[in-house]
Order: sequence, then structure tokens, then C-alpha cells
Amino acid sequence: MLPLIMVGIGIHGLREIDLSVADLLWLAVTGLCGVAFGALRAATTVVFQKGGVLWQGCTGRTLVVWALTLVAGFGVGALAVAAGMIPEARSMPISIGVGLLGEAVVILLKSARSGVPYAQSRR
Repeated sequence: MLPLIMVGIGIHGLREIDLSVADLLWLAVTGLCGVAFGALRAATTVVFQKGGVLWQGCTGRTLVVWALTLVAGFGVGALAVAAGMIPEARSMPISIGVGLLGEAVVILLKSARSGVPYAQSRR
């Protein structure tokens, strides 16, 4: 749910900016990159059973992909601004949200394949 909330906050923040077609195109490109890197991060994690429920753990490769994500995000964002995207159109909440969304989809698929129930909330 958090990824969708973050994307919604980001979209809400863009409502008052007069976005050009180029801005929208670069938002789409950066969004796709975010989803792809989120999915790649999730692919490097492990989903395992502990105490009869599923847990997720990061690996060393996950940390490397996190670092690559930061570098790539900065690079694509800088390229977008250099190509004409207005800096105000670069939305951090959208970037975080789409990355988490890509990650969540892969983790959900890994979890569903395991056949183990999800951990219960401790509230």
C-alpha cells in the first residue's frame, strides 16, 4: 500500500506544475527505471521460512543494487533535466513509490511460489 501512497503524493505534488510533453515523457522513463531497479533489488533478496511464516532478507548483492539504484537514479534524473525536463517535475515521492512497487511485485511473486503463509501483524 505504501508504494501507491507515495506515488499518489508525488502526483498530487505535480498538479500545480505546468508539465510539458517532454516532462511527462521523462517522468515515464524515470518511473520505468525505478520499477526496474526495484524489481532487480527484490530479485537479489531471499525469501525464507522461519517459525512457519515467510521472512525476507537482503544479501550483499542487494546492497550493491541499492548503490547502483542511487547512482542510476541520479544519472537518469540529471540526463532528464539536461534534456529539458524542469527540475520541479522530478518527484522524489514518485521515485520512491515506483521503486518500492517494483520491489513489492517481485517479493509477492517469490512469496506466492513458496506456499508458506505470510507473517501475522504483531499489533
